[in-house]
Amino acid sequence: MRHLPIIAALCLSLAPCSLIGQETASILVNVTGSDGSFVRHGGVVNLYTIAGVSVAIGKMKDGQVDFEGLSEGRYSVEVIANGYQRVIQEADVALPGERVQVYVAVKPDSGAGPVPETSGAPGPAANAREEPGTAPARRGNKLERAWMPPDVDESTPAVEWNVACPLQKVQDEAAKRVRAFVDGVNRISATEVLDHEVIDQHGRTSRRETRKFSYVESLQEIKPGAYRLEEYRNGTTGMNVFPEHIASVGLGALVMIFHPAYRDEYEVSCEGLSRWQGSLAWQVHFRQKADRPVRLRQYTVAKQVFPVALRGRAWIASDSYQVVSLETDIVAPIPQIQLKAEHITIGYAPVKFHKDQEELWLPQKAELFLDLGGRRIRRRHHFSDYLLFSVDEDQKIAAPTVSKESETAPAARPNF
Repeated sequence: MRHLPIIAALCLSLAPCSLIGQETASILVNVTGSDGSFVRHGGVVNLYTIAGVSVAIGKMKDGQVDFEGLSEGRYSVEVIANGYQRVIQEADVALPGERVQVYVAVKPDSGAGPVPETSGAPGPAANAREEPGTAPARRGNKLERAWMPPDVDESTPAVEWNVACPLQKVQDEAAKRVRAFVDGVNRISATEVLDHEVIDQHGRTSRRETRKFSYVESLQEIKPGAYRLEEYRNGTTGMNVFPEHIASVGLGALVMIFHPAYRDEYEVSCEGLSRWQGSLAWQVHFRQKADRPVRLRQYTVAKQVFPVALRGRAWIASDSYQVVSLETDIVAPIPQIQLKAEHITIGYAPVKFHKDQEELWLPQKAELFLDLGGRRIRRRHHFSDYLLFSVDEDQKIAAPTVSKESETAPAARPNF
């Protein structure tokens, strides 16, 4: 069976990382009812510029309206459906050629007539939320999920008793460190070792391979509040260097959740003062807001982009306010691409460079558990041998070569 290329990416904007080469952009509006299923009929969607100028009007078909031929800019999406309250939601088109998906949840209008029928199709996972008291969306059958780490919302790790958390200060100071991270990653290279495993139905490893790359990252602000991330492995941004036709990129940069450009898009709470590897750290929980655009993570399958809303927990050092560890789960599955679950853990540590005795906090390891399209995958990304450099604008990275190591090769050693 031939698998389509899948890119699990951190894109830092509404753009699919410049992977779609069309000249004009498009916005696909998905309209759902309160139960998460698509609104079947009886509605229209109006598209305006942010200044209120009408751009287009579309009639809903199976809960969707597709607007094409758009230019960059911010738009206002107005949904009017029989039996539902009117909803207005913003959408950003950051780059030419991108395809933006907008999910709008409408509520029944108590003063209106009967609510229109809804289709049995699954609702948009990116903005779906569990009702209070229900189990996290990821868990499902616990025996089926036993090969993955526990969901971040299954339990809350212990914290120090009766210690008040200065959440605003923690967020502000962490944001300063993330700004330094953005500056730092554009000046470093590293060795990356990727351990890839395919997990069978019994939770055992059925296939394993290791690949080694020369790694360079570019994280740039392309416009106020929007960043573009590019990762070079052995001199290429191509996705064919990854096993299983699945590219996992941008994991280490998930710390951008705490960047000032993105942090207001998450509900953040401080659970208290915890201990992380013997040191004190503030334990912070976050979750994508349902009424804000999903901009940090997405899947691209056959040139279709599926934003992924995240929830998770981070540990922020109480003395330095550096993010030392972070883990995430998806808010809800995405049935359209058979994404049942995704769990990510990332560890950061200080790296000292001889030049100017500079110290940067950088990713040391990232682990990904993925249940996608009937495949269960576990990946470990290890980063070591960091080097600090400066690159001229016209400097080119070497031509790509891929190194493949057998299962019997020595295990990679993370740089702690």
